[in-house]
Amino acid sequence: MSNLTRKLSQVLLSKLGGNVDHTIRTVLLELIDNSRDNKAGLININLISEDGINNHKKYYLVIYDNGTGMSNIDNIFLANEGKVNKKGCKNQGFLDSLAYLSDVSGELDILTNYKNRLSRIFIQFDDMKNEYIKQLKEENIDYNKCQEHLEKNYSVWHDNILRKENMKLFENIKNGGTYIKIQLYKDFELENVDPMFFQYSYNENFKLNFMGRDININTIDDICVTKQFKPALCEMYMAIHTSGCEIYRFKNNFNKDNKYYKKLRGESLT
Repeated sequence: MSNLTRKLSQVLLSKLGGNVDHTIRTVLLELIDNSRDNKAGLININLISEDGINNHKKYYLVIYDNGTGMSNIDNIFLANEGKVNKKGCKNQGFLDSLAYLSDVSGELDILTNYKNRLSRIFIQFDDMKNEYIKQLKEENIDYNKCQEHLEKNYSVWHDNILRKENMKLFENIKNGGTYIKIQLYKDFELENVDPMFFQYSYNENFKLNFMGRDININTIDDICVTKQFKPALCEMYMAIHTSGCEIYRFKNNFNKDNKYYKKLRGESLT
């Protein structure tokens, strides 16, 4: 049973085709940031597959952590509460990531364990998405109809029911944390993401398991920490020789070599 109080369908559908600034790497960072906001020291990111209709494989991005969990799981969509002194704000980044990964279709499953209080949200987006696509042929979009389809496929459970029937689902977060499973609408080639990208993105200490590979994110190996790594600087100078030629000098701060290039009148740089 849904308790949505805002037009979530409009918020999500408006993001279709609008995530032009996102890449799979920035989306992964957003999901990691959310886990870090909840004080996770260990974060797992994996790709899993399940059999669908007619043996058609469905692929999911799964991320779970050992953080504090979410005290109010509904807020991830309702956005009634903002974050203070944290990386995200009003959960906008999560909705952007969700739209980017799922194209607002397929399934979403979120489970959280906050101080041993269990909560779960499960959403099937296809009916809402199909209604939206059908309406694109019309003059106006009726988001109320889209919302109706979303609410029919939006389910929330809390504590007692979950303990009796679904404890296996919470195995990965039995001591606290959040588990998110997003159905992917295409192949994002996660195997091509260099795990060291995450090391260079954080000046923090935590453990990350990405696609089966353990990475100890730390400040010592962070190439962005200027106390340990000096930035490479390259400089170029240009002067006009008495013959009329242009002389270019290139130097840097990591070796003593100077390179000179001469450009004759009417010629390109050689």
